[in-house]
Parts: sequence; structure tokens; C-alpha cells
Amino acid sequence: MEWLLVLGGVLLIGLAVIMLITEINATGRKDEEQVSFDGWQFQFRYQREPQGHYRIDCLTRPRNSRSTCPNKCHIYATGEVCVDDRHRPRTLAKARAIARFFARGYVTYLETGTFPNGRQKVRV
Repeated sequence: MEWLLVLGGVLLIGLAVIMLITEINATGRKDEEQVSFDGWQFQFRYQREPQGHYRIDCLTRPRNSRSTCPNKCHIYATGEVCVDDRHRPRTLAKARAIARFFARGYVTYLETGTFPNGRQKVRV
């Protein structure tokens, strides 16, 4: 059974806890989100790029004791989440959905050594 609860800016969905913080500064809008997935903590930043898509940075994530190769763990050394150029998100909602999908895959990667690859649709 899936459930949804909103309390003072905190959104609880099933086992994931999500908090969105919006910051407007001189360089533009930056949104940050804290996600707890199966007890693992993540913090994402979303920044709209000049090309019109959102860059997704994972600022906080569990320590990776496996390979740090972006082809395996889907995150660059800079913290940017690896997203195929053809599927870079143009909306904040899609960027958030991709980040949550990444968090699930990253946890699976840490636990099993395999990131669940393959074509995935993100509905927003």
C-alpha cells in the first residue's frame, strides 16, 4: 500500500522521505532535496542549465566501496548524476524523479554490485 503525507515541507512516500528546499540567488534558482531511501541518506541539488535542462548533483550519498567508474555506479567524480544526453530533464519534476530512480539504483549497486540498467520510464 502506497501512502503520501505532507507535513511542514516534508513529503513522505512509502519508505522514502523527501524534503525540497528552494534557493534563489544571483546565479538563478537552485533546488535541493534530501531523500532517505531504505535508511540510506541522499541530498540532491537541481540547477537549471543555460541549455534549458536540469543538472542533477548528488551532494550526499552512502560511501561507495565498489567501483567508482561512472559506467557502473552512474555518478561522476564531481557528484553529477550520469544521465544520457538525450534524456536530460527539462523540468524540475522530471529531474526529481530521475534522482529518486538513481538513489534506488545506487542502493542496489552498493548491495549487489550491479546497477539496475535498462530502459526506464520516469512518469511525472
